Parts: sequence; structure tokens; C-alpha cells
Amino acid sequence: GLEGCYPKCPEDKPFFDEDEMNCVAQCGCYDAEGNHYKPGAKVYSPINCQSCECTTEGIQCVYDDAACHCEYAGKVYNYNDTIYHTTDGIGGCISAVCGVNGTITRSIEMCTTTPSLPISVPFTFTATPAVTTVTIAVPTTGICV
Repeated sequence: GLEGCYPKCPEDKPFFDEDEMNCVAQCGCYDAEGNHYKPGAKVYSPINCQSCECTTEGIQCVYDDAACHCEYAGKVYNYNDTIYHTTDGIGGCISAVCGVNGTITRSIEMCTTTPSLPISVPFTFTATPAVTTVTIAVPTTGICV
């Protein structure tokens, strides 16, 4: 920035932007980390489902479904993304979709013969059988010479 002296800005751009080193019509915004945004720019929000923008009044945030995300099995899904679509192996289709407020909406329905979404491998439930050890005594016979 400038030390001590500032230029005289015209009436239509009365503010001096030290980052851009020019006169502007509106000042920008700074977030909590000190990042600068121009008026009208989108501003990152750490709060799920919030959309923020730099305005002449500062950073303004509003609830926005499109800004929602869900976390499942270590992956992040955007609003309305299908998280999984699978079968239970006995005719039921199980689906999960990222919904409002970042919640996962699950549904179970009877499968149709032509699913609208690709179906992944059905859930398979297995059990490991217990190992049984059987000892059989085999009689020994002596041989006489």
C-alpha cells in the first residue's frame, strides 16, 4: 500500500483499493482469514448449506440447498447426489441421496425390472463357520514275529 499519501479519486469511484492500487466504486470484503473479495464475489463458508457473497454491507450469507453436502464412508457428496443404489438380494432396492441440511435420505423400494440407476453389487451377508477339531483314536495292532 501507499505510505502517507493517497490519490484523489473521482466521484464515480470514490474509494481507493490498496490491494488493486486503483480507485473503485465499492470497497470489497475480508473474511476471517484475511482474504479479500471484490463486491459480488462468492465467499467460502465453513458452515454446511450456507452460500455467502461479498456485498457493499459486508459478507452476507443465506441458507442454500445447493451449498449442502453430505459425508459418507470418507467421501463428500453434493446436494442431490446419489450416494448409493444397491439391492438387498431379495427384490428390494436400497438408495441413499444427499438431501437438505446435509442429511442422507435413505429409501427402500421394490426393484423394477429396468432400474433407472445403475445397481451395484447386492449386500452379501456371510458368517465364518466355526472350526471344529476332531481327534480319532486309531487302534494299533502289534505284529508278532
